[in-house]
Amino acid sequence: MLKEIEKYNPYCDISVYAFNKNKILFAYNEDKVQDGACTLKVFIMLEYFRQKNEGIIDGKELIEITENNAATGAGTIKFLSYGMKVQVSELVELMVSISDHMAANLLIDFLGIDNINNTIKTYGFEKTLLLKKYIVPKNKRIGELSAYEYARFFKMLDNNELINQQCCDEMKTILLSQKYKDFLAEPIMNYEQYVDMASKSGKVDGRTTENITSSCVNDGGICITEINNYYVAFLSEIHTQSEVSMAEMKELMHKISIYIFEENIKNEVNIC
Repeated sequence: MLKEIEKYNPYCDISVYAFNKNKILFAYNEDKVQDGACTLKVFIMLEYFRQKNEGIIDGKELIEITENNAATGAGTIKFLSYGMKVQVSELVELMVSISDHMAANLLIDFLGIDNINNTIKTYGFEKTLLLKKYIVPKNKRIGELSAYEYARFFKMLDNNELINQQCCDEMKTILLSQKYKDFLAEPIMNYEQYVDMASKSGKVDGRTTENITSSCVNDGGICITEINNYYVAFLSEIHTQSEVSMAEMKELMHKISIYIFEENIKNEVNIC
């Protein structure tokens, strides 16, 4: 599998980390800090549940849609009129399930970017940082993280180590609703041991930004199988001058996902 990744080395930055409770299944450049794109939305969700759990908010607040939070791309809020209001809890679900950019922007303003980053650091994610709002297509590199920290987020979530069990259960339910499962989940769906994936993906075509820059294709989550659960993250940045397509990177992601899935099965069989 390393040979497959290293073919892309001159053209892309790639990092992968996957592990279960017993062992590391695969690791490659896992500590490298990369463009997080829409994966940072899981940490916005984390801050929402922290504030809700502490009674700072109740999730029923109505947030006004404003022009300064406008964004193209993923989502449905962009089709609503300015001045309309949406409940905070609904914004969280839209932000994760269909990766709604405007929902994320409204939540960043409501929750506070400093609060979001403080909570990120509180849970030990030292290389993870939300930098700005999703003002697509003008903004690029919304945030940063490493494959190791992204995979560890899902491990902590699955083991109820973020806030409390109720909050973790609710976050996992939202992540299970994500519509975009064509990256890490798609190639393993036909395995009989596969159950589901609680995940959050993200991609950016750098050619669509105001200043042309690198593209990225990311995904990560809790892979739920009949044997056990494991935690995986894949981050990639395709250099501006590279001729590597996003479709090729997706194909590589599929190969790695299958490899990791089969390594997990092999590991559990050997233990039993």
